[in-house]
Amino acid sequence: MVQLDVSLVSVVMNDSQRYRKLLSAEFDAKAKQRYIERLPGTVRFWMDPRLADRLAVDEVTHEIAEALMRDDDSRRPNEPVVTSLRCRTMDALDRIHQEYLGRNDVYQRQPVLRLSGLPPANLRDLATSLIGSDVSQSEGDSATMWLGLQRAFNSLSLHHREILAMRHFERLTLQEIADTTQLSAREVSSRYRRSLVRLRDKLAVAFGQIRICE
Repeated sequence: MVQLDVSLVSVVMNDSQRYRKLLSAEFDAKAKQRYIERLPGTVRFWMDPRLADRLAVDEVTHEIAEALMRDDDSRRPNEPVVTSLRCRTMDALDRIHQEYLGRNDVYQRQPVLRLSGLPPANLRDLATSLIGSDVSQSEGDSATMWLGLQRAFNSLSLHHREILAMRHFERLTLQEIADTTQLSAREVSSRYRRSLVRLRDKLAVAFGQIRICE
């Protein structure tokens, strides 16, 4: 029978654990960087338009990004890093709204599409990504097109708007949405698909048949 050196086994196991921790830390750092790169879209979508004259979106984004770069003592064990970062982002936005609009204000976090709060240069890309159909220059410059998109999105039920907002404005992956909502990846994929179909049906009334991106 082969005799194993207990001390050697212990060293190997410790080295393996340290290696896994290093890999986990590297993975978390990359996930955090990717999330922060997508942060401007999140802030633009969720900021109340009444704050436009008081706060610059870029300044709010920078302030939240700096906070996110610091270590997070509130992160629960085994909690996905993006879930923690999104929770901290939303908490920060809530504090900002309370500070500038007042604690007794009726502000509620709602996934509402407000075209005025989005970068004009990106509206065409957002519409193309959202409805799954190429939007031409002439359509992109049409107020009717954007109003139709806005009304169609805002007329969806809350859970349809939430999943579309996370996917297309926050730019979360379906797996990140699953982690955040504590749903299975299969259920999120199914809900997302149904949400796109609902939006397509509403837009088709005004703009004809619209192809959904796979």
